Amino acid sequence: MEIRASRNDDTATLALVGALDATWSEAVEREVERHVREGARQVVLECAAVPFASSAGLGALLRMRKQINALGGSLLVRSPSEPLRRILAMSKIDSLLIASAAPIRDDRWRDVEHAAAKLQVRRLGAHRYLFSRRSGRISTSARTLMLGVGALGHDEQAAMRAGELVAIGGMAATLPPAGARADFLADAEQHAAPLTLVDAAVIEGQPALHARFEAVGRGVPFAEILRWLVATIGGPVACVVSGEIEGVIGMAARLPPGSPQFADAIRNPAHLRQAVLWFGEPAFAGDSLHAVAIAMPEDGGRGDPDVTRTPADFMRPMGPGLLAHAHAAVTSFRAIRLDEADPARAVSAAAQDGLLRTVVHLVRDGRSQPAHETLLRRGVIWAAPLEERIP
Repeated sequence: MEIRASRNDDTATLALVGALDATWSEAVEREVERHVREGARQVVLECAAVPFASSAGLGALLRMRKQINALGGSLLVRSPSEPLRRILAMSKIDSLLIASAAPIRDDRWRDVEHAAAKLQVRRLGAHRYLFSRRSGRISTSARTLMLGVGALGHDEQAAMRAGELVAIGGMAATLPPAGARADFLADAEQHAAPLTLVDAAVIEGQPALHARFEAVGRGVPFAEILRWLVATIGGPVACVVSGEIEGVIGMAARLPPGSPQFADAIRNPAHLRQAVLWFGEPAFAGDSLHAVAIAMPEDGGRGDPDVTRTPADFMRPMGPGLLAHAHAAVTSFRAIRLDEADPARAVSAAAQDGLLRTVVHLVRDGRSQPAHETLLRRGVIWAAPLEERIP
């Protein structure tokens, strides 16, 4: 079989020449998966030159359709040969697959110019994220984001397991100290996950901005995404970023954060590596990242100080003029719905099927030029203005 592929925005068109049988169905699946990984959500199979499809080929068509539908897209067969049309009708799947019209497009997305990425953006409403700093036992909700130090569970030993933490609705992931393995709970239905917090930001609300992006070059720097959000929204922001990684730069606690041993080690440069696991070189290329971040201009932004207060003491420098704090769960690659307006639903569904690699505090290492920082190949962003919750 010959496969000729072309791409137009989020639509991939594959012209197939030859029989779709056990020999070639896997090759077609691999090609479709490649385009889905690169952001295609509409796949059109041109089948005028496909004279036959076996049960293996029909099974491949249905698997591909199921995968792409789960991401909010579609797989369609266009211009099938008459023998192929009869086989699809005989199998009673012709109505599921044969294209009767061009894929429907969502015109609410608008293109945005950016030096590092091709961006499409849509507005979701005049929503806000509210920030509070919390400790103790808590349960997640569908509209809760968290980052900081904490552990899964409400048992008496939970605080002893506390380490790097990130939570997005029904997905919560932690990396306990002392070499323990990263662990997580992920629920696509966004049921509450029990957490014990030592020191964490709890962010509640809905996103106001939804964006999808693809790197122009090797990768989009994570700090550049935050800088664009701060400039676009105007002032402090909170966001969820999910996407495919070119490389991660970050750190995680080796010793229990908040313990005297941790405090002593980070004060002594010679003992710093005892306290911190450092990802100083790009790691996890090709995997997925699901991050929660808060960011603001170093000068505090344009918000009215009598109305908008910011959690500046929870943020750290992340490049010139930018303060931020970001934690991420790194999983094996899983495609994510680009059109899903609810970050909790999208991330939980993707994380459920992924293998958790680690949880990391994202940093930007400016000691070298260019700076070492997390790079993303493509992904999706949900964001809103950030305000501190006033008791």
